[in-house]
Amino acid sequence: YPFKGYWRDVGTIQSLWEANMDLINDPEAVDLNDPQWRIYTNTNDTPPTKYLANANVKKSFVANGAVIDGTVENSILGREVTIGKGAVIKNCVIFSGSKIASGAVLENVIIDKRAKVEKKLELKGTETSPLYIKEGDRV
Repeated sequence: YPFKGYWRDVGTIQSLWEANMDLINDPEAVDLNDPQWRIYTNTNDTPPTKYLANANVKKSFVANGAVIDGTVENSILGREVTIGKGAVIKNCVIFSGSKIASGAVLENVIIDKRAKVEKKLELKGTETSPLYIKEGDRV
């Protein structure tokens, strides 16, 4: 059977990055509201996202349980991600349970599950070579 829908290999950091950016930047590539395309996932019993006084979120997907007190643009945040006061997150993919310290500046970064950005507060990759922080790391 010919497949005519969206497909992208996510076997490399670069292809993972590109697939996630497609979700945000190419609404025709992936129609998340298509009733014929069912999405099955495990759910977590977590509260909705909490937007604090300094939260400013634009053009992003944010999962449940996140707490945001900074700026998030063109990014994807997983479940229970914490963005500290005044942090600036641009073009990032941050997986579940990760914590970003107050005042951090991240651009073109992929942060795997349960990682923490708390000491090196400026992390920047490029669109062609995003910076990757592995699961559970403390930076």
